[in-house]
Amino acid sequence: SHNGGAVFSAEKAEPVKSETSEKKSSPMMNLIMVVSVLIAVVIMVGLFIIFPAWLYEKLSGTGLSIFSLDNRYFRSVFEGVLRVLLLVGYMALMCLMKDIRRTFQYHGAEHKTIYCYENDMELTVENVRLQGRHHPRCGTSFLFVVIVVSIFLSIVIFTPLGIKNTLLRMLLHLVLLPIICG
Repeated sequence: SHNGGAVFSAEKAEPVKSETSEKKSSPMMNLIMVVSVLIAVVIMVGLFIIFPAWLYEKLSGTGLSIFSLDNRYFRSVFEGVLRVLLLVGYMALMCLMKDIRRTFQYHGAEHKTIYCYENDMELTVENVRLQGRHHPRCGTSFLFVVIVVSIFLSIVIFTPLGIKNTLLRMLLHLVLLPIICG
């Protein structure tokens, strides 16, 4: 486990200095981190907000009545379901990478370890095995909750208001994103 720059040894639950904990991050590494986060946010917004709204607008131009811009309920459901499918598809594609698949296999064990640590128990295999593998602050579960809440808010807010303008819908999704995440 890793906690505040200290690594806990397997034999005893005492902090052991990590080689990396003593190194200072360079300005170049900080810049790389900032750029990486910005790129990830742009991709996330593009994939989960802009793409579903854009696709529905393109499909509305096909002449199929179900994709009418006036079909407010279907539009909200369509965009929401597409977001869920994109997330599940993204995770499935990630599993095709050997190292990521291996990381996912350890995901439940990480939760068990965190529970053991949070319960002030000694970090032993026996104690970790006693813990549950579903953690309330799991980032993966958080993504699904954000998408489900986003779908719900889209149906509750956008549908009754009758917002048809795709650009305005995307902008409102972005503005509501911090509220949804909260």
